[in-house]
Amino acid sequence: MYLKDEQYYVDFYDLLTIKDCLDTIEFYSKPQKSTSELEKKMSPDEIKKGKTLVTNISIYYKKGERYKHKAPTIHDWMERDRRKDEFIANATEPTNIRCSHCGSKMKSTMKDLYDLDENIMRVLFFFECLACKKRKGIFDNGEEFNSGAKVCSQCSQELTITYTKEKNVVTRVRKCNNCSFSETEIDNYDAQDAEWKKTQQADRELLEKYRVSFCLTDKEGQEYVVSTEQAKRMIDFLKEREVIESNPHYQKAMQLKKLTIVEVERSLNDIAEKANYIKLSFDKPEVDKYIIVPFNIQDAYPSRKEYDSVRMLQKLIKSALEGTNWRLMSEGIHYRLGILTGRLKAYEREEDLVKLVR
Repeated sequence: MYLKDEQYYVDFYDLLTIKDCLDTIEFYSKPQKSTSELEKKMSPDEIKKGKTLVTNISIYYKKGERYKHKAPTIHDWMERDRRKDEFIANATEPTNIRCSHCGSKMKSTMKDLYDLDENIMRVLFFFECLACKKRKGIFDNGEEFNSGAKVCSQCSQELTITYTKEKNVVTRVRKCNNCSFSETEIDNYDAQDAEWKKTQQADRELLEKYRVSFCLTDKEGQEYVVSTEQAKRMIDFLKEREVIESNPHYQKAMQLKKLTIVEVERSLNDIAEKANYIKLSFDKPEVDKYIIVPFNIQDAYPSRKEYDSVRMLQKLIKSALEGTNWRLMSEGIHYRLGILTGRLKAYEREEDLVKLVR
């Protein structure tokens, strides 16, 4: 079976994390030739402290990023191995397989996944002749496995391969049928097994020694994720602000005078009275997305006609509010018997002020 218990994958992932961190520490611990003018002026102690700081920062992010990808990576590994087991379990065994040597019926002894190409999975069934003990492999689709003829590196003719086994040592001898070429390959499975056990023991020691130091707990990992996401949002916000604030429209909008209602009233009063408009008053403001303030004022110049009175007041108000965050609303000014009414709107939000100056 390919699928192991979850701890197997956790240990393997943690082992990779530990080795990655140790490689990082080793890299920064190596002496490096000074290249910057600043570093050339630093004392050995200052350089050492600087390297320690850089190493600690690198390890901090290395551990955090490894934690971020740990759960999804382990999930993908387990799903991959689960699919392999399912594929093998569901494979249909080829039937009526005959020995190529004696023609006898062959028996399936085992099956395994043949996935040299990760995009194509096939199951290889191993068959043995009950009569002459010859073996061959057959894929689940009935195709016979062919390892390919071995050829001589000297003359490209086919090689004859013989196998001998003594205890757990297998010897392969390849001889050319055409020239004097010969080579011997020895597989000592006892030595390989001992080397494998040695590697496994070394890995267990690494896990025991460094797992706490380099593999974050869920609490530590979540703290890293939250802090880095907050930092990223802040960086994105600052970049966005930099773009916004470099916009000429934004810069112009920020130069607008943001007047209070009292300042608007004083400004309009001063200008209006000079043009013979009197008794300016504001009604109760509407406070929502914008501040909208109804106003009324009287025309103290009796001979001024309705059209001229409205036109003159509009011109005065627009002039007074130019360069501020206030505007006369688009419905304009209404006139009845010397009383003029209208509404003013105040803009506060940055995006509204930018629209105002476009």
